[in-house]
Amino acid sequence: MRKTYSTESLMEASNARIFLALTVIALLASVGIYSSTLVGGDEGRFVQDALRISRGEVPIADYGTRAPILSWFVYASSQLFGPSLLAFRLPVILFSALTSGFLFLLGALLVSRKTAFISALLFSLTPITLWNNVVIKTEALTVLFVVISAYFLIRGLQESQKLYFFLSGIPLGVAYIERQSVVAFM
Repeated sequence: MRKTYSTESLMEASNARIFLALTVIALLASVGIYSSTLVGGDEGRFVQDALRISRGEVPIADYGTRAPILSWFVYASSQLFGPSLLAFRLPVILFSALTSGFLFLLGALLVSRKTAFISALLFSLTPITLWNNVVIKTEALTVLFVVISAYFLIRGLQESQKLYFFLSGIPLGVAYIERQSVVAFM
């Protein structure tokens, strides 16, 4: 017996493959250049907070400039892979790579899959974005959560389902906790 698939389910499967491909492309591009960027001042603070967490201390949280959420991700990565520049930067690299995939999904909802693909690819491979995506800063996590929030918001508006509005609010709330300037993004 032959299975039949709806056009919608085939489109979702195709979008998932493109999401994954864009995420992997962005991840590989970022990993390829992570060691050629200088270590900045903020990075030292996040690594220091991760080291504090590893000693059982509480990270310094200044909710006006940086919340400890990213520090916990840096800590977890350094625990999994050992203390190294790649391990410390890996969470930011992953957040940025995932942003590329979610930009595609958001663009596919709003415009077209082709435009969404080109936009996400440009986001992933533009030199200034690549450089920004490998430095430990809260922007990568914040932008990821804003894009996820916008994706669910648009889905909620298109499909009139309250669940999507709820799913939109969670990442936006976490983004706000991490960086209050996220209000400017929305």
